[in-house]
Amino acid sequence: MNLEKKFNAERKHWKEWYLVIQGVFYFVQGGAFAAIMMMVVFLQDQLGVESTKAIGYQSLILLPWYIKIVFGFVSDKYPIKNLGKRHPYIFLAGIFGLIGWFTLANFTVFSGWVIVTGILTAGSVAIADTVLIVWV
Repeated sequence: MNLEKKFNAERKHWKEWYLVIQGVFYFVQGGAFAAIMMMVVFLQDQLGVESTKAIGYQSLILLPWYIKIVFGFVSDKYPIKNLGKRHPYIFLAGIFGLIGWFTLANFTVFSGWVIVTGILTAGSVAIADTVLIVWV
């Protein structure tokens, strides 16, 4: 009986528009993650990186997805000022994504900054994913 009360209490908290937010977010996340997975092709075709090195660099670029749980702990433990636990981190993830994607388009020669920019783009999606899962 206690479980039923808990379920009903959580159900009252649920808003119908949460489903719309999740649907839009995961649709956009799918496109962004597909683009991140295509970094290997970008590194090989556009920047002339060898295939074995490109795959290694791809694993570094996906580093934020390996440590995704840390973003959840940080957003829960350290809210930003009076703005809350979730909204500022989603906004920050959007800023990281904008910087990363627009910077990535300007590289013509491979350097370490390509990896940093790739980590920034992957991190933006991973942070937003982690924070939104808990928020909704």
